[in-house]
Amino acid sequence: MITHLVFDSPLGPLTAVANDAGLQAVYMTSHNRLPALATMGERVTASASPVLAATAAQLGEYFAGERKEFSIPLAPIGSDFQHRVWAALREIPFGELRSYGDLAASLGDRSMAQAVGSANGRNPISIIVPCHRVVGADAVPGWLCGRAGTQGVPAGIRESGTLSYRGTVLSERSMSAGASLPPFETIVASYGATILRVCRGLVGPHDADDVWQETFLAALRVYPSTAGVLNREAWLVTIARNKAVDHHRRTARVPEPVESVGDGPLEGGDAVVRSVEAAEEAELVWTALALLPPTQREAVVYHHLAGLRYAAVAELLGNSEAAARRAAADGMKSLRAHLGQNRKEDS
Repeated sequence: MITHLVFDSPLGPLTAVANDAGLQAVYMTSHNRLPALATMGERVTASASPVLAATAAQLGEYFAGERKEFSIPLAPIGSDFQHRVWAALREIPFGELRSYGDLAASLGDRSMAQAVGSANGRNPISIIVPCHRVVGADAVPGWLCGRAGTQGVPAGIRESGTLSYRGTVLSERSMSAGASLPPFETIVASYGATILRVCRGLVGPHDADDVWQETFLAALRVYPSTAGVLNREAWLVTIARNKAVDHHRRTARVPEPVESVGDGPLEGGDAVVRSVEAAEEAELVWTALALLPPTQREAVVYHHLAGLRYAAVAELLGNSEAAARRAAADGMKSLRAHLGQNRKEDS
């Protein structure tokens, strides 16, 4: 029988899910792959499940700095390869980091680094299976499992106050911005969902997660020198655009639609774009976006999905505000036409 427990933590409410075999998942509220509540079984109190009670207690000790290892039976759901990666994650000692390449090498093939990264991102048991101890080749810590949507890596940084990678100590001070900048995780929390929508509009939902991560890793690397940036959202959209361009150069293909991509309310736009929010016509909308000319598609994404003003859109497109406004209008007109044609074909 599947049951779940919700409890408080320094990262906000955590939801632990258990089945008869053990702990199945630990989710944060902003988890990018948060499943439907109906799949988590009955909500119970800690006294009703020894596994869930132990999970809440041991995580509390971890956050208090009183625990480095967990002794909870685990039962995550995943493929054989994912289970191999998650088992390798559990071998990373407290306070240490490994790269995706290191983890792939431990599994016998360093060339599997990208596949390891994908499995790492799909780890359902946040913190206890320590996906936050895996870094990119530039030693920037990865995001908590499933991106945690917006939470960054506070749990990893709090391990003894430092993390070491190949003999180099990355302290909390070295990973933070200057005193005049807010913690980077607050930037991710504020703009993560918007940038994910931008990535989906530019490269399609299937590849958006990878481009999203590349965007915030790039932003993190230069963050200490960005005290003069006044429009954080436009800054991040610019980085996302550059990463999307790099992605298209690597793959030489257009975005691919998926059936459902709803992830929170959209800012700005009209009824056509808002249909994505309700997942009413998500597949049709993403397919239609992919058919637009690049300038029109980008103008629609930047203005209607990211909510940028036309002056900022013009800077991104390298044209005038009037041209940006016209491209967005033409894009929306074409989008409606594509959607109308698809509705006729479906009827």
